Amino acid sequence: MDRAQIAALIDENLRAAEASDFALIRRIPSSSKFDFIDHYRSLDPIEKGSLRQSIGIMAAAWFGFPINREKESDLLDAFTKYRARVGWIAPGDLKRSSYRMLSAMRGILNQEPDHQIIKNASPDELKRIMTVSTAKATELRKVAKSAFGQLLGAKPANRGGGVWIYQGQLAGEEVGVELDFGHSGYTQLRYQVRIAKLAFCQPNNKPAYESLHGFGTGRWDQIEEGDEERSFAVLGELVQAVVEISSKIYSGRSPS
Repeated sequence: MDRAQIAALIDENLRAAEASDFALIRRIPSSSKFDFIDHYRSLDPIEKGSLRQSIGIMAAAWFGFPINREKESDLLDAFTKYRARVGWIAPGDLKRSSYRMLSAMRGILNQEPDHQIIKNASPDELKRIMTVSTAKATELRKVAKSAFGQLLGAKPANRGGGVWIYQGQLAGEEVGVELDFGHSGYTQLRYQVRIAKLAFCQPNNKPAYESLHGFGTGRWDQIEEGDEERSFAVLGELVQAVVEISSKIYSGRSPS
């Protein structure tokens, strides 16, 4: 595929996501999905088309088609406007908060009763702050071992620093999934996908489903304790989608 064809593929994927009311995206345990879905829904059809085009061009960069930001800034304008809205949490809008952040807010309830976010939160949101329990890295690694053992036939390899590699076979391809459980901030897990035979075109890039579709980098921050297996079921679907997309894009290509 050339860059225009890659952009068309991503456009098709995003149209299908919208038609399904973002069913798969809404299941991803990451706060980044809310910014994307809310922003996309606020656009008119022409604006949506412009955003999809921008995201498609960004996605093509993962596959060896770099962006000339000076000459092509107009094509990226819709994505730039979207990114300008990301990361700001309105008072009381706790759905965009990571679960580790919500846990940290428990102390604020006692120490800073006039804190703006807490003061404007609804009773249900306050209850959520007091009851949310985040999934721990030990349990996430345990479930990951089982999930990728089934999906890829993989055995985990510890790379150190909380990073584990799960290498195996999927749809006839040698696939590696890198999981980083070692984040000390609000991220609980980060994942990336690598297809071995495509490394010649993609030596340093290991995309996530979110990075190919414009709404994140594969960092998950809303995995609740007891919800680990469901989260990895979703991750399995995303890994399969990344492999399918990558295989379509690189069909027929070979090392130069």
